[in-house]
Formats: sequence, C-alpha cells, structure tokens
Amino acid sequence: MQEPEFTIHRNCWLLFVSVVLETTKVSFVAPLDTAALVTLYMTAIDDSRAAIVSRSSAKKQAELNLKNIMDNLLALQLDTMANTLRFKNSEWWGQYHQSREIIDLGKTFTKLRATTKDEQGNPIKGATVSLIQNDEIKYTKKTDPAGKVSIVKIKPGNYNIRVEAKNFLPQTEVDAHFAPGAEKNHPFILKSDTGPDGFNIEEFNIPPNGSLIIPFQVPNPIPLSLQIYLLAKNGNAVICTTILPATPCMAGYNLNQGVVYQGAITGLGLDWSKPNLQITNLTSNTLNVEAGTNDN
Repeated sequence: MQEPEFTIHRNCWLLFVSVVLETTKVSFVAPLDTAALVTLYMTAIDDSRAAIVSRSSAKKQAELNLKNIMDNLLALQLDTMANTLRFKNSEWWGQYHQSREIIDLGKTFTKLRATTKDEQGNPIKGATVSLIQNDEIKYTKKTDPAGKVSIVKIKPGNYNIRVEAKNFLPQTEVDAHFAPGAEKNHPFILKSDTGPDGFNIEEFNIPPNGSLIIPFQVPNPIPLSLQIYLLAKNGNAVICTTILPATPCMAGYNLNQGVVYQGAITGLGLDWSKPNLQITNLTSNTLNVEAGTNDN
C-alpha cells in the first residue's frame, strides 16, 4: 500500500514572510517594497523542497526548510536588506532586530507550559512551578487564575519540575528533559494533603528505569528519631543510599507496589554513611512515589 502523501504549499512560506513583515509594520522606501521582498523570497524558496513529499520524510523536509529559512533567507538575505534601513527607518529597524532575537532564542532555548488542577479538575491558582537543577531552583513562576503557567528562555538540559500549592501534596517530575528549541506541555493533577499526621509528604514521578536522589537535610549520622513514609503507587522500586555521581540501585530495600513503609529510617537497613537516599524505578513506566519524613 502506497504511503499517503501531502503537499508543502508554497503559500505557507508566503504567509511566513508576510507575517514577519506585517508584524514589524515595515514601511520600506521604493524600490524595496513589501511586494518586491515577498517575490524575492518566493523565488528563493521555490525549489525541490516545496515538492510533494511522503509522510515518512515530512519531518526531515520541514527541518531542512526551517534551517534554510533561518540560515539563508533570514540571516543572509532579509537581515542584510533590513540593515539598509538602519538609519533611514531606525524605529522599524529596532523592532525588526528585537523580533530576530526572539526567533534566535527559539532555536537554542526551550519553554514550559504547565497546567495545575485538583483531582476534581478545578484549576489551582497561585501554585508555584519551579525548575530545579542540582538542588538549585533555576526558574520559578506562579500559575494564573486558570491554573496555567508559561516559563520561557529555559536553557536546555534536565530538570526536576516541582509544583507546590497550599493544602496540596507537592509534586515533582523527576529528570524532565528540555531539548533545544522545543516546548514542553505538562499537566499536573495535585492531590489534597491528607497524608499521615506529622509527615511532610511529597509526590514524585520517576521516569522509566530512572532514579530519584534525595539529599538528607539532617545532620549525619541519621538521628534514630527520624521517621519515614514511603509508598510506590503503580510499580516496584528499590531503595539504597548513594554518593554522587550516582548509579541505579542494584540492591537495598525493596519497595513493592501499594505497600506502605512507615517507621524508623534505620529500619530500611541501608548504609547511612552515604549522604543521599536514592529510589530507583524498576519498571518501564513512570513510577509515582509518595515520600516524606517526620523527625519530631
């Protein structure tokens, strides 16, 4: 069976150039009017890349077209023509320059769009969404009345996404990857804070075969009074202690799905000379874990 095909229309590129020119409200002096520029650019891109392509190669073709737009049409041609108006129309040139900076940021930075709701589907206003790297908050912002938040200009890399709101269990997405130029959309459903009295419970989502590292925020050695609460809700995990850089737990305390551990942290039988508690996901799915301590 032949694979379905679709056409990358040249009108898409016409629309792209038109939007750039219209957004910046360009008022070129003759002969560099808008129509002439659009004609110039349509001639430049009217090549084999605009032909009919198969679905399997569509993504690759789109990436090539985008690279051509960014590296050739914009950087080498439109930027050059725009610079001729730097002194003739300085106000427009400044607006154009700002627009190009935004376009360039889109290639190297990334963005997070998140929504926060309760278990009944109601938006949570004022929830704090933070991106954490190496135990340091790199970006943070609060949700709007619709429970939405947008964080832009994020440097590519891996972050823990932590969401906190009053009367709800904090939730952390562990080791979320932000690729250059990508946009991550993430919904969060927060649960009411109904954990055991005296425990500071948090929710963690651990990626498949990944690990959660929890540095001890207590003096070493571990006080015998420290109580811990652990629950793996949808799979099995193994718990160990580690030093950084860490490797997945190969042995330790087995935390089985749906079985709560609540008691002295020393009851886990681990090596407490190491400063970090590590929970390794043994499944091929994202593992939801509730964890907390009570050192009173």
